[in-house]
Amino acid sequence: ASTDLLAQAAIPVMLIVLGLSFELPRVASLLDPLAASMNRLIVGPALAWVAAATLGLDGLTRNVMILMAAMPAAVNTTILAGLLRANVALSVQIVVVSTGLSIATLSALIAVM
Repeated sequence: ASTDLLAQAAIPVMLIVLGLSFELPRVASLLDPLAASMNRLIVGPALAWVAAATLGLDGLTRNVMILMAAMPAAVNTTILAGLLRANVALSVQIVVVSTGLSIATLSALIAVM
């Protein structure tokens, strides 16, 4: 019962942490988040596609593998960046940029599949 309540609160708490960490970046400082996002959203699925073909996967298994590799950066990275005293602002920017771009990249990937 109490674990169910904690599980239900996990995503809203992560989104609150993300929101509290977010600040509008300058356009010039978006190069790093954009590069990381493109790596995550384009290079990742391409490598997964090659790996699936190499392993002989097809159908639903292949598609799930490729789609999982194409997902945007998770909010957890922001929490981990804070705990590890890493660049929290950069991790928040990567989460926001990759999530925004994933609308187009995931739609295109699903259309191709």
